[in-house]
Amino acid sequence: MSKGDKQTKDKVEQKEVKSASATTLPNTGDATNSAVLGTMLALSSLALYGYGRKKGEQE
Repeated sequence: MSKGDKQTKDKVEQKEVKSASATTLPNTGDATNSAVLGTMLALSSLALYGYGRKKGEQE
């Protein structure tokens, strides 16, 4: 393989890497779990509901 062929092959491989990375979504670091968030929302809603009932009974 000549030096020119190797450079051409390297350029083709670089284009393949660039096109492969362009089709994948970037990693934004968002690793939250929706089940945990849903549970927290449900528990906080129940806590606010219970607080409202307790306050309503005291009046």
